[in-house]
This record gives sequence, structure tokens and C-alpha cells, in this order.
Amino acid sequence: MRARYSLLIATLASISCAAQVPPAAPAIVAMASSGQAPIAMASSADFRDVLLADLAGQPRRFGDALGQRPALVSFWAPWCESCVREAPALQRLSQQAGACGAAVLGVAVGENRQSVERFTQDRRIDFQQLTDPDFHLADALGQRRIPATLVLDAKQAIVYMGEALDGGAIGALKRAIASAPAGIGASACQM
Repeated sequence: MRARYSLLIATLASISCAAQVPPAAPAIVAMASSGQAPIAMASSADFRDVLLADLAGQPRRFGDALGQRPALVSFWAPWCESCVREAPALQRLSQQAGACGAAVLGVAVGENRQSVERFTQDRRIDFQQLTDPDFHLADALGQRRIPATLVLDAKQAIVYMGEALDGGAIGALKRAIASAPAGIGASACQM
């Protein structure tokens, strides 16, 4: 199963649609590769304070949605073919991450709540989804392409930024789980 999962991740990484996300405001982001220290953000607004909407239409502060746990965040849109293809892998990863005390979170950029809700219901996607219809979070993080993947540690520091879900993102999530405070990385962790 692990070999099949690795093949899926490699395939997803090679089919990135790399669709442009329209910029609404400039932001400077320092990219990190696996193994580097958390990324220092140079932006006028703290990305954790950006308000998004959940699928019930309720406003959610991004930092509150993350909580105090490691998280993998996928920026996506229903019209992006690569995003659609990686959705089942993210669904499986969310179940594994949950057993490890971590989260997988989807952020649909440029999309309204209804289209995201329809998409997730049709594909039985049940991990947490937020919408960023006006690109506020994407701009605060300097995200200009989708799919895009972030990994944050339990202190909400960004430890990885990349494109489609790949082995680097999964490795960064594993490291974030391993370095989390005691009690977060559950013994049922099979990542």
C-alpha cells in the first residue's frame, strides 16, 4: 500500500495544473524546502488573522481553523483538474493525519461556498474546507498558483510551501507531528 501511495503522490506532483491565482495585493514569501526552519512571512497582515468562510457560511479566522496542531493546508479550486485529481489523496491523508493529532485543511480560492460544498459532497470529501473567494489568504501568503500546499507546525509557523501534494509535503507534516508537544502525536499514527 505504501508503494501505491508513493506512486500516487509522484503522479499528482507531475500533473500540477499550476493555474494562476489572480494577485490582489503584493506579498513577499520566503520559500523553504524540507528540513529548513519555519518561513518568515513579510506581509502587511498576519495570515493567521485572515477571515475566511466555512461551508456553513460562518466566518472563520484562519488561525482558529488551524488550532494548536500540525496541519497541511491545500489551496485548490473545483475547476483545477490537478486539484480534483489530488482530492482523494488528501481525503486519505486527512484520516491518517487525524489519527496523528494533525489536520488537513482545504482552502478553495476564488470560489463561493455553494460550489465548494457541492464539490465536496459529490466526491465525499469530509475534511475541513474554507473558502477564500476574494483571495485574502492567498494574497497574504503570496500564493499565485494552485494546487499549492502549506505545512504548519503546532505553533502555526509555516515549515513547508510547495505546489501539488508530494513527498516533501508529507515529510514536512511527519516532522511537524514528531516535533509537536507531547500528547499531539497519537500512538495510532501510521503516517
